[in-house]
Amino acid sequence: MWSVADSFKYFIDFFYYYFYYYYYYYYYYYYYYYYYYYYYYYYYYYYYYYYYYYHHYYYYYYNYYYYYYYYYYYY
Repeated sequence: MWSVADSFKYFIDFFYYYFYYYYYYYYYYYYYYYYYYYYYYYYYYYYYYYYYYYHHYYYYYYNYYYYYYYYYYYY
């Protein structure tokens, strides 16, 4: 026979495991999202640094030829 205590026990166990797996799933999802965001931020920072470096490289390269052309134009 099922008693009230047994029903209450299974009711508590059900909610315990439900919240336990819910918390575990939420933690895993949050950790995955945080890792994905960190990876995306790192990739974006690397790409920006790469673009910034080559942008200045070509900028100085262009100025070099510009002054070179300017020098030969006036001399």
